[in-house]
Amino acid sequence: MFGVPHFYRETIPAWLAARPGRGAGGGRPVGATDTRPRDHSNDPRHHRAQQRIAHIRRLLATDAETPAEQVAGELAISRRHAERLIAQVRADG
Repeated sequence: MFGVPHFYRETIPAWLAARPGRGAGGGRPVGATDTRPRDHSNDPRHHRAQQRIAHIRRLLATDAETPAEQVAGELAISRRHAERLIAQVRADG
């Protein structure tokens, strides 16, 4: 009726009982791991992220106390994102 599928009330419990449980069907198998690192060579987002990190390294090399607001303004990103990238660069050394 009206292009919407309808079911008899007694059909639903039988259908629910016959459904496969958790883990059945799609997705990665349990315990599967990546066999090799992902290839980012054609990913423009990865290249942009690497350029941002390199820019922040240069800024911190000239002034270790470069404010996040300055980084955010130069890279056109949020202040919080700039703070995260600065922390990442400092942690990497």
